[in-house]
Amino acid sequence: MMENDKNISIARLISDIDSLNVYDSINTGKAFNRVKSKLGWNRLKILNWLRNIAAIISIPLLIGTVYLMVGNRHGASEDAQMVEFTTTPGMTARITLPDSSIVILNACSSIKYPYFFSSSERHVELRGEAFFDVSKDKDRKFTVTMANGNEVNVYGTKFNIDAYDDSKYTVSLVEGRIGYNYQDKSNSQHEHILMPQQRLTHLSDDSITIQWTDNAAETAWMDNKIILNSTPLAEILKKLERRYNVAFKIELEDVDSHSFSGGAITVSSLEVMLNALSISSSFKWSYIDDADNLQDKPVIVISEL
Repeated sequence: MMENDKNISIARLISDIDSLNVYDSINTGKAFNRVKSKLGWNRLKILNWLRNIAAIISIPLLIGTVYLMVGNRHGASEDAQMVEFTTTPGMTARITLPDSSIVILNACSSIKYPYFFSSSERHVELRGEAFFDVSKDKDRKFTVTMANGNEVNVYGTKFNIDAYDDSKYTVSLVEGRIGYNYQDKSNSQHEHILMPQQRLTHLSDDSITIQWTDNAAETAWMDNKIILNSTPLAEILKKLERRYNVAFKIELEDVDSHSFSGGAITVSSLEVMLNALSISSSFKWSYIDDADNLQDKPVIVISEL
């Protein structure tokens, strides 16, 4: 079988089993106002109430729990109130920010932002991956800060940030205009302006590449899909780790030779996905009892046939 035909068969092998992916629409501002009216400013009561609501929300997922945390770092001043929203493996969430901007948070990600934005700026902190649909406001810049301190500056646009891995950050612009700001190893500041349908990749060695994209691969996760276009096996397994809360041990002699094409596939059960990948790329997989595993999650080994 030709390599392309072999890889493209992956799309036919995976059935469209109903996914576990669920969007939960969360408007933390409205929720917080309702709590204040009933409980006043008792932070412990507010925290417990929000945790109970989060637990109820996660029931349909059958996995994980959402944690909404309200903190006060500077006494009772309202401008110090912060909200942190975290998703667990296999979970995505739709969040409405105080300015009506929409954030769709991918699995194993978190976003932190103030209960209300100031009159001069809108600032949020992201760990992991999220899609942003930012409300236009010419007087207040919207800034997303990532774990390494790099920032994306926005005034009103739609874009995706993939910041799971500290060694590789990816920003993809759907519409509007954004600036990617970072400090290099010599402490010099840089900014790269992106145009719609451009993807910026920033590696840990400070190399920057900007490429054209239709954004299909970068945003497919919101539809519970993976786009296979010469996609490395290691990259696919990383997505499955976050999806199913498992850990993979790759014992292939030449893992870089395993890549997949075939367009969009719907993420189904883990076993179905692994069986399809293994048939297409000639490897085997199995759950193992790893005594050295400290992650408290199932371990799956990927090895030669």
